[in-house]
Amino acid sequence: EVAERRERITLARLIATIEDEDERRRAAARLALLELRREAAGTAARLPAAYRGALLQKFGRASG
Repeated sequence: EVAERRERITLARLIATIEDEDERRRAAARLALLELRREAAGTAARLPAAYRGALLQKFGRASG
């Protein structure tokens, strides 16, 4: 989590300075992926415990 946060910050700064368009697009895509991953993790963390437990049980994973 900390490493991804650092990478997001680094990529955001780097995107502003990259002159090569292809490299800038790759960096922007990587940043978008990291942001989506962070958002998805945050969404999962906000699920009510009972609902999250039911989902985990339904998909064969132990809750916890």
